[in-house]
Amino acid sequence: MSVAAKMLGLSERTTRDWLERGPLDAVRGAKPARVSTASLARVLPAVQRLRDIGHDRDLRRALVDRMEDQRIRSHPRVHKSLDQLHRGEYEFFASEDL
Repeated sequence: MSVAAKMLGLSERTTRDWLERGPLDAVRGAKPARVSTASLARVLPAVQRLRDIGHDRDLRRALVDRMEDQRIRSHPRVHKSLDQLHRGEYEFFASEDL
């Protein structure tokens, strides 16, 4: 926990909160709680990018929003629609379809 907190530039309390509420995942069955390497590898670059553009407050919310945005943008229909939009073509769909 302390290593992950140091790498992320967070307090151990904040890191523990991120384990409980997301976006970090815990190693199952580990006592004391440990951050999974996979979730740290996923979250660390995003945290660094957010800090690079000036996000320091409410970092968890900004991180969760950014990850959700990336998830949505990676959906094939959204990707196709964004490509069409850039070409001046349009295809409408509802967000419920995602």
